[in-house]
Amino acid sequence: MNRSSLLLAAWTLAPLTLVACGGSGGTAGSGGSATTSSSSAGGGAALTPEMQMAKLCADTTAPFCQALFACCTVNPDSLKAEGGTEAGCEAKVGDECKGQLTDTILPHLKAGDTALDQTRLAACVARLESMKGGGAACTRPADFVYLLDCFAALHGKLPAGATCDDTNLGDTSFIICDKGECTNGKCVPFLALGAPCQNPDMAAGGCDYIDGEFCQITAGVGKCAPMGKVGDQVCDPDTDPGFSCESTDCDASLQCVATTPDRLCKLL
Repeated sequence: MNRSSLLLAAWTLAPLTLVACGGSGGTAGSGGSATTSSSSAGGGAALTPEMQMAKLCADTTAPFCQALFACCTVNPDSLKAEGGTEAGCEAKVGDECKGQLTDTILPHLKAGDTALDQTRLAACVARLESMKGGGAACTRPADFVYLLDCFAALHGKLPAGATCDDTNLGDTSFIICDKGECTNGKCVPFLALGAPCQNPDMAAGGCDYIDGEFCQITAGVGKCAPMGKVGDQVCDPDTDPGFSCESTDCDASLQCVATTPDRLCKLL
């Protein structure tokens, strides 16, 4: 499966999986409409839709590959699918971003359904670049940072209740709905922090997984809560425990722990 397909498949499972990797990137800004010439969020210069997508690909590819190969040291064979070397990864991931991903996302940029938040993009790139040294800097799998934090820089422009078309987007529809997702042809906002939620499978349960929130179940009752930090006892015994921790990992006692070397090689 290539990265384009992997990204779309991962986002198709977003309510279950991407809650594991939500964010330290901050809340997306309220950038201008992405028409033939749009102002991207975050105070950046006006960029056309084509320029916005090109910037997303160009800014993220090398930092992602550098972080991935710096952090995955215990099982480098697992990175053969990513080009096998850092240079091979940059060629592969760059081509996929400029290919199928651009084909999928660019029409929404042109329609004004989404816009690139350059502030959030810069925060994601900075996080990846901080991981290039490896070791203690690798606090989360690079693939998680790339697939959620970086692509969440595409800020949805359609308000709650607006008609939306998520054809070919699946659960990536957060890129077209402002602080929500496209459900049954309408933009539905994420639940507020602390709101009741139903989440028997530790899925997002309608909570804002883009900004690192999940449906925490306590004594059978769910509410939207921030993902746990190292030391927090918030994991669920019936699912992959990493879904509720910023580090994406828990120990046998269901407590959030620092990301393990094996998990740093994990690809979504």
